[in-house]
Amino acid sequence: MRQLQALGIPVYRSEPRRLADIAGNLRDIGLLSGHPAAGERAAARFERALLESRQQLTPAPRVFYQLGQAPLTTLAGGQIVTRVIQHCGGEPLFADAPVLVPEIGWEALLLARPQVIVAAAKDDAWQAFWAGHEALPAVASGTLYSLDPDAVSRPGPRLAQAHARCARIWPTPPRGWHPPAPVKGRVSRRHAQSSL
Repeated sequence: MRQLQALGIPVYRSEPRRLADIAGNLRDIGLLSGHPAAGERAAARFERALLESRQQLTPAPRVFYQLGQAPLTTLAGGQIVTRVIQHCGGEPLFADAPVLVPEIGWEALLLARPQVIVAAAKDDAWQAFWAGHEALPAVASGTLYSLDPDAVSRPGPRLAQAHARCARIWPTPPRGWHPPAPVKGRVSRRHAQSSL
């Protein structure tokens, strides 16, 4: 990017961290490409789709986003996937981790008691990894869901599809259920390799 700028070539950098940033990017790209009206329409469609699937659940279902299996990793707060989970009424587990891609120990996951586990995958083969871990509420209840990796892993207009799916799959907490008190589990400070 610096080399392009040094050559005098204009560079537009896009790194959305909030859902609203995506709509802003669509407007910017429309403007930069000479199609501001198309950019505005695309942004408006995206914003409308987010509004239609936004929800608040009380208590919020505790959601573990599985990024990797070996080691077991997730995404911390401030990432677009974490914001999708929050916007749909879920509570993303380990959002307060001090690193971008925290490695999660089994003890920490047991203490966190996820009610839902989601992963970006083309099929459900990844779910076999959780067999035998029925001590986790999500595994015991079978609330493990695949999200289209093209929709959830790229911060573009298709993220609205992942958002709508999350809003549909969160379970309604049973009457009388209360989330456990927050527990500081063992989360490694070591960064895992990630293409994000």
